[in-house]
Amino acid sequence: MTEDKKNVKERKLKSALMIGAVGGAFWTLVGYAAYFMNFSKLGPSLFAKPFISQESLDQPFAHFMGIGVAIVFSILVSLAYVFTLAHFYSPLIGVALGGGVFLLFFYGLSPLLGLTKQPIHLIGMNTFATELCLFILWGLFIGFSLSTEFSSRDNAVR
Repeated sequence: MTEDKKNVKERKLKSALMIGAVGGAFWTLVGYAAYFMNFSKLGPSLFAKPFISQESLDQPFAHFMGIGVAIVFSILVSLAYVFTLAHFYSPLIGVALGGGVFLLFFYGLSPLLGLTKQPIHLIGMNTFATELCLFILWGLFIGFSLSTEFSSRDNAVR
């Protein structure tokens, strides 16, 4: 592998790690605020539900552990994004990413892992709308940040 290709791959990894971690932390904290203000019935502890007991899900430690799990999940998604979709320069790709991850998480993983007792659309419209908007904004942040990062650097090199 040439030195130039190695630097590009390294730069992509660093950007994906940083943007994924910041995006996961920020939007999960916004979700925690939404849960705290009763916009949503689902707090960040939902992400950590497979790892902690049912009784401690409402404790602050569980929510912060959920934020940590969401950060790792966000980093994994941003790594996948940077190597597949980052060359598309459109905010709609990020919106689609957020909506797709929402569908995958709540209608694929949630029933499989037992994260929620019922589908999210039955939990309540406030929760559904809040979580959908948070996932879309998270996807927009991840997608557009990474696309902008690489298209602006590619244009600067040319």
